[in-house]
Amino acid sequence: MALLQRAPLAQLLPITLFASLWIVHLLITLIWAVPTLPRQRRMATDEQQLTVIFNRFERLQTVRVVIDVLIFGSTLWALVSYIS
Repeated sequence: MALLQRAPLAQLLPITLFASLWIVHLLITLIWAVPTLPRQRRMATDEQQLTVIFNRFERLQTVRVVIDVLIFGSTLWALVSYIS
């Protein structure tokens, strides 16, 4: 919407960054994190495989948390750019 309204770059940049990061977060969740549950259920009796699955999910979650923090920061940046 800000793009269509020709918002100044100081306002457009944090909004674009927020939207881009949100899409990346969503794609990581849908492509890599969501399929973990069926794999976990299939390997429920194999402790070594479960360890591999949980370690992989932990790495994905770490990436997602970093993206969440960046999204929060860009949201604050957008808010400050609108207020000032």
